[in-house]
Amino acid sequence: MILRKFDEPIDWIAVKKHFKGKCVYCGVNGKKVEIIQEHAIPVNAEHLGLSRPGNIIPACRQCNNDKASKHYIDFCRYPTKKGKIAKRGRDAERDITEYMKSEGYKKLGKNETERDTIRKIISKSREATGKIRNEAKEKIEKVIAKKPTKKTAK
Repeated sequence: MILRKFDEPIDWIAVKKHFKGKCVYCGVNGKKVEIIQEHAIPVNAEHLGLSRPGNIIPACRQCNNDKASKHYIDFCRYPTKKGKIAKRGRDAERDITEYMKSEGYKKLGKNETERDTIRKIISKSREATGKIRNEAKEKIEKVIAKKPTKKTAK
């Protein structure tokens, strides 16, 4: 499965046009509030969303914050811990699902076994990145902690 990258700003303009410049979750018009890019399926190890056409949709900042890291279907159907739910509910869910299909967006991984393998790869890369970050931090701290010599003091 090869999905094309999200092409800024061309794709973003097309997405906003597709959704008539409104927040997909509550329907507020982008002329009244700022509409931002929102991942319908979050880009995280749990949901495995991608920054690709079909998964980037328009949302107002309030809905984006209320949804947080939930899957769009969960946000459209069930209240969050704070009692928030997409105002357009099942209509928003339908519109997003249809949009994803029209863009050819597919869930990452063919099955749960493949998705688990992908999650393990993500986890290992985070561990490796963390080690590199910590090594760099230690080296920087050593440089900062060094007392200036006569050459470096000038």
